[in-house]
Amino acid sequence: MGDGSTDALPYRFVEIRDFSEAGPEPWYYTTGSDICGMVAVCDGEPRRGISAALTSGYRGDRPSDGEEAPRFVRHDARSAIDDGSRCEEGGAASAFVSLGAGGHLIIDFGVDLRGCTLTVREFPGTDGLHEAYDVNLYQTRDRAVCTGHSLAQARPAEDVTVDIPASLPAY
Repeated sequence: MGDGSTDALPYRFVEIRDFSEAGPEPWYYTTGSDICGMVAVCDGEPRRGISAALTSGYRGDRPSDGEEAPRFVRHDARSAIDDGSRCEEGGAASAFVSLGAGGHLIIDFGVDLRGCTLTVREFPGTDGLHEAYDVNLYQTRDRAVCTGHSLAQARPAEDVTVDIPASLPAY
C-alpha cells in the first residue's frame, strides 16, 4: 500500500528489538545492535521515518574515574530515521543509535507499510557475532493492538532488506 489509506488501521510502526548477548566489550564500545537507519520503498518512493523512540537496554560499563566519556551521542533515536548512508565504516559514531542489549527502537513511518520493501542498516561492531536483532511490524507505537508480525531476524547483526507482504491482516 504505502499510501496511508485509512480503511483499516495501518501497519506504520517498525520495531527493532535487540537480543544481543552482553559481551565483554569495554565501556567505549556500544553493547547491542547499532542501527544506522532504515528506509521503506513504497510504490517506488523512498519513505523515511517521521519519529523514533528508544528504550535502551544494557549498555555495558561506564567510564571509571579519570577516563574520558565518549564524545558521540549514541542514544538519539532520531539517528535511525534516515537511510543510514551517513554510517559508513569509520564515520561518526553519532550517525547511529545503539540499542543496548535487550533494548528496542520504534520508528513511525506515518504510512501503511504493507507492500513496501524495508531496509535496515546496522553499523558493523567490533564483535558483530554477539549482536542480534529482530524486525517487527506493528499498528501502534505501544504494540498493544496486535502481537505484531515478525519480518526478519539478523544474527549476527547485519543489514536486512525484507519485502513486507501486502496482505497482512488488519486487527
